[in-house]
Amino acid sequence: DGGLWHRFYLVGGWSPWSSVSVPGTIRAIASGSYVPGNHELLAVIESGKIFHSWQWGASDRSEWRLFDSDMLVADVVCVCPEWGLLDVVVIDRDGGVQCRRYRKDEQWSGWDALPRPSLD
Repeated sequence: DGGLWHRFYLVGGWSPWSSVSVPGTIRAIASGSYVPGNHELLAVIESGKIFHSWQWGASDRSEWRLFDSDMLVADVVCVCPEWGLLDVVVIDRDGGVQCRRYRKDEQWSGWDALPRPSLD
């Protein structure tokens, strides 16, 4: 049906599937967690804008919020390189690779350009 569905694991088993509202027609989506009980969603919509939503445990999911007002994105990934740390890496519409980082109990960093891979 083109909808976005979500379930999560808590001690004792999986939650039932639940529908997640979406901020527009989704072109790319990433999910990650920087500590147990946390769930982050990032969605790139048709216009290239990127939105962010999060949830703690079985609580209600946050509303979608614009993750960056200026950057237009082609793709997104989300990784947890260590406990308490979350990296969001995007390919912007110009083909550049950008990274934004969240550390537990701190604010999101600004975007940092990553070097493009050499094709040589």
